Amino acid sequence: MGYRGICSVEGCDKPVTHLEWCNAHYKRWKRNGDPLAGRTPIGKQLEYLTAALKTAQPGDCMIWPYQRSWNGRGKVFFDGRSQGAHRVACQHMHGPPPSDAHEAAHNCGNGHLGCFSPFHMRWATSAENQADRLIHGTMLRGNTHPRSRLNEDQVREVRRLYATGEYSQRQLAEQFGVARRTIGAMTDGQNWKWMDAA
Repeated sequence: MGYRGICSVEGCDKPVTHLEWCNAHYKRWKRNGDPLAGRTPIGKQLEYLTAALKTAQPGDCMIWPYQRSWNGRGKVFFDGRSQGAHRVACQHMHGPPPSDAHEAAHNCGNGHLGCFSPFHMRWATSAENQADRLIHGTMLRGNTHPRSRLNEDQVREVRRLYATGEYSQRQLAEQFGVARRTIGAMTDGQNWKWMDAA
C-alpha cells in the first residue's frame, strides 16, 4: 500500500492509516463517533495539577481525573516528560527525592485509584513502598493475583505431598491442573515464597 496522505484533523501531521485519519484519531472516532473526542487539551492536566496543589488541604484523597497509567496512577506532562501526578505532588510537598532510587509512596494506600494528594505522599525506597502495599492490602500476590491458578491451601497441600516423596512434580501438576514448572517453582520456593515467612 502506498502513501495515503496526512491525517485530516487540523494540526495533526501523522500519516493516514484508516479512512481519512491517523490511527489515534481513527480510534477516537470509532470509540466516540468523533475523532477529537476524549482528548484533553495540551497543558490542561498540568494547569489542573498546579491549581489543585495550591489549594490542597489535609484529609481525603484527591483523585486524578485525567489519563492514568496501567497501575491507576495519574499521568501528567511535567518538566519536559510524562510523569506520575503523585510524584509531582510529592516533589511539591517534600522537595526533590533524596536519590534517583526513591519512589513517591502513598500513605493512604489509594495510589492504584489515582490519589495524588500531596498530604498522602512521602519519599520511600522501593522496599518501603512494597511494604506499604502489603500493609494496605494492594499487593497482588497469592489468591489476589489475577493469574493465580491455586489458592494458599492448595499450595500448602502441594508442598506437603511433594515433601513426602510419594508424588513427583508431574503427578502433582496433573492432580492440581497446572504445569509441571508451576509445581517446581512452588516446591523450590521460587513462587509463593512469602508463605514460608508467614
